[in-house]
Parts: sequence; C-alpha cells; structure tokens
Amino acid sequence: MQIVINLDEILQSQTNGNDVLNRPIEFGVDINELRLEVDRHYLERALQQCGRNIDKAAKLVNLTPFTFKNRYRKAQGNR
Repeated sequence: MQIVINLDEILQSQTNGNDVLNRPIEFGVDINELRLEVDRHYLERALQQCGRNIDKAAKLVNLTPFTFKNRYRKAQGNR
C-alpha cells in the first residue's frame, strides 16, 4: 500500500478562509460574528462531549451554566 501526501492540499487547508485566526482583514472583519462562530463551535462540542449535560459542558469550557446557556443561545441566533 502506498500513501500519497499532497503537501499543497495540506497547506491550502491550513490557510483557507475557515481559519478564524488568519482571515484577511483588508476589507474589515466582524469580530462579533467571529466570536459567535467560535462559541457555536466549542459550546456545541462541549455539549456533545458531555452528553448534552449543560452543567458539565459549562465546566469543560470554564463558564458558569448561566453564562454557557446565554452564549449558546446567542450563538444559535436566539438572542
């Protein structure tokens, strides 16, 4: 079995627009939307990791359950 590694593909995937820390800012950036994107990603992962238990998920991401619920609700678009 031969494994072929395409270095160009790897480098491209590391520098594409999904990398929240390295997006171009020449034309402006909505930092609030970026924060919501990060919240959506990590809060959902924490919930999955903890079997949807909010108290455990909040502890995993170093938030109080109250703050976790508020940020999760906002990240989902339910302000």
